[in-house]
Amino acid sequence: MNKNKNKLKAPQARKDFIAAVTARDHRLGLAENNDSVEIAPAKKVAI
Repeated sequence: MNKNKNKLKAPQARKDFIAAVTARDHRLGLAENNDSVEIAPAKKVAI
């Protein structure tokens, strides 16, 4: 089995995954500052 293609794509796939998880965290109100996680206060929304 030729694994060279996987070895070449893995670093970029890892970066893409980290970027996607970070973007989702920001949408959920989570932020990382100085090795600690800050959570945004909850907002009340009228339905």
